[in-house]
Amino acid sequence: MEKKGNVQNFVIIMLAAAIIVMSVGFALTDIELTLTGNTTVKTSSWKIEFEPGSSTPNDDNTVTPTSMKIDGTTVTYDIVLDEVGDVFDYNLVVKNFGSFDAKLETITITDISAYSNYLSFEVIHNGVSYTNATNTVSNAPTLSANNGTENVRLKAVYKKPDDASKLPSEDKTVKISVTLVYGEVLSAN
Repeated sequence: MEKKGNVQNFVIIMLAAAIIVMSVGFALTDIELTLTGNTTVKTSSWKIEFEPGSSTPNDDNTVTPTSMKIDGTTVTYDIVLDEVGDVFDYNLVVKNFGSFDAKLETITITDISAYSNYLSFEVIHNGVSYTNATNTVSNAPTLSANNGTENVRLKAVYKKPDDASKLPSEDKTVKISVTLVYGEVLSAN
């Protein structure tokens, strides 16, 4: 039996030696690769504005603004509608100076229902007229990044009421604000 024990000890020692030799062999064959480099991230921006000097009257416009100023994201204007039939009808150009495609999502207009007997106001975008206080824009075209443009049309009309007694008895100044909200066009990436 001593012979059997010697054989077992010999086998155990040989297996241990084999494991040590294999470990050293694998350690000698390990290679470490290193990758280094520079990654530059260019600037990007979200910048949609009215294009300066872009306001133009449409054919049915009869009123010249007493003032109109385009300053980035704000257009201010003053008009006087002197008589029934006067029309203020102007195009403004919206430009995407940013790095991301965008779409017009909502249009909010001051509620002028108190003056609706003789005054109408609408925003026309992509051939669709918006007159409600809050409007969701559907099927808006993409405003391409890096200088894509689109027209937004403003139209105010001094209209003839169905009853002359509904005409204003004194001059009325109506402050109308329009908010255009653009959102990013999400890509499939």
